Amino acid sequence: FSFIVRHLRPVRPLAISRWPTKALALDMASSVFVLFAMGLWIPIAGGIDNGLGLKPPMGWRSWNLYDCMSPERIITDERMRAAMHAVLDTSRSLSGKAANLKDLGFDEISMDDGWQQCNCSTRQDEDPTLPTCSVGSYMNTCICMEAGREPTHYEQDVAWFLSMGFDGVKIDSCGNARNVTAWAQLFNESGKHVRIENCHNGVPDPSTGFCPMNFYRTWGDIQPSFDNILGGAYSLLTYTDRADPLSTPGCWAYPDMMEIGNFNGADPQRYNEEQSHFGLWIITSSALILSFNMTDVEVMDRVWPIITNEEAIAVNQDWAGRPGTLVKAYPAVGAPSFQIGHGSCGAGAGVQGWKLRNGSLLAPGSTEHAMLCVDGGNPLPEEPSISCPPPTTRSGQVNCGLPIRNCSTVPGLWKYNATSGLVMWRSTPDSEPQCLIALPQELTQISHVTAQDLLATKRSVKVGALRVGDGERRQSATGLIKCRVPETQAPSGTVFNLTDSGELFSEFAHACLSTAPMNGVELWSKPLSGGKVAALLLNVLSMPQSLSLPLRDVPGLEGADRCSIRDLWGHRDAFAHAGRLDVTLTAHASALYVFSCTHGFAAQLV
Repeated sequence: FSFIVRHLRPVRPLAISRWPTKALALDMASSVFVLFAMGLWIPIAGGIDNGLGLKPPMGWRSWNLYDCMSPERIITDERMRAAMHAVLDTSRSLSGKAANLKDLGFDEISMDDGWQQCNCSTRQDEDPTLPTCSVGSYMNTCICMEAGREPTHYEQDVAWFLSMGFDGVKIDSCGNARNVTAWAQLFNESGKHVRIENCHNGVPDPSTGFCPMNFYRTWGDIQPSFDNILGGAYSLLTYTDRADPLSTPGCWAYPDMMEIGNFNGADPQRYNEEQSHFGLWIITSSALILSFNMTDVEVMDRVWPIITNEEAIAVNQDWAGRPGTLVKAYPAVGAPSFQIGHGSCGAGAGVQGWKLRNGSLLAPGSTEHAMLCVDGGNPLPEEPSISCPPPTTRSGQVNCGLPIRNCSTVPGLWKYNATSGLVMWRSTPDSEPQCLIALPQELTQISHVTAQDLLATKRSVKVGALRVGDGERRQSATGLIKCRVPETQAPSGTVFNLTDSGELFSEFAHACLSTAPMNGVELWSKPLSGGKVAALLLNVLSMPQSLSLPLRDVPGLEGADRCSIRDLWGHRDAFAHAGRLDVTLTAHASALYVFSCTHGFAAQLV
């Protein structure tokens, strides 16, 4: 932005379009786009004193639709106006009454990158313009960045922002104006309270809780795919699954804006994935920022039942001391129900009995009538955390690896080189080999997470590692990577010793490979006010799963004797029997419940 002011001012780069009538401008500003503190002011220790973001923010952002990289994606005044009118549209109903998104809380419309006229592959005849009502802006941009040794222009940028009447800002990390504290101080000194989103410019200081923003990103740029959404949710655990959460009123962690409305594929799986996406953002107290074409009638009709679920939104906006987080993953049922894991050597079943026969890697427990083979055709992605649920406070040991299936369905050829210790898989005899690799990871501390540019200085500040919780945590993954031969170049995690008893020992992992249950349904939960508890059950697999949930597994329900259960997706009551709630979920589907229980001496839950 500052680059534009200094170099393009003669061509009026910041031309601003006014509303057609003053009355319409005032109406829109007062009814939609004025950002306000939702609820009574609660002092936030160590945070910015702007009174905003006391509940997870809600709204709409342009990035998933518009930038300036092609004509059809240019941000224009017309397109921003269309989004503004879309949140006011009352042509649809909710509970038998006309409703709109603004009344549900989606009351901020924000532009993202691409509003500037510079460095765009498609040159614009005029700069995209925004009305002067209260909308969200975007600074420290990526498309028109000031980087390297370019001077910063905090004061000039803030002055322009205030002159425009914006009430919210997303501060990106591509330019060199990355000191979020400097931004926050300038906004506060102006007397105008501005809601600040921090995009990858550091995190709250874990030692003091200092947080110069109202919400901050924990994930890369989101994509409309189930694995990416799940990875985004996992990225929150460093900040939420802690004795002292770093996601609290006025300082919320969230992965990124939502992709609901942008998924491809066919229903019902597309609907399941988008509803599960909404459920994950709901249960984790994440900001609910829409980013789809709200003017597309067909798309809006499809996602309307998801994004207007008032009972679910109430869970997201509720605060009872902690954000929601992942509790545990349950073993999968059905085929494939096993994967490669890490176990203790000499443990017998599941560890001893690996065999290579006719190009197949046979798993322990295989018989002549039930041959089980490792499937190299479905390796882990480069980021194992996307497929692996992280270990949690209540479930500290996690295994993730290649699936084990009926040999008749498994492609490719396996080979063990006793000299190099490499276990190799080829999809065809002539293809390049992939090597089996064991990837243990101790997660007692996350050492690579740092807080940058958080203090009131214009330099980077690095703080210590973020503790992720009490107790040992271990995430063990087994996958395939490109082989490196000769042996001297092979990563140590790819070297195995196949013993006479059929153990595949990895010195790097200090473990033997074993068969392990596949991870199936996940339990996420969040405490609610009034002693209630919300729980999300999520099927992460592309096949149906059934679970008989022990209610004692839900944090807060351990000593309950009677519970009323509300099914938020079905808008109906649910019932448990003998302390268990039976749930069946299709591929990538979820169920969201609120439990209201009494605690006493009775052992029966109804």
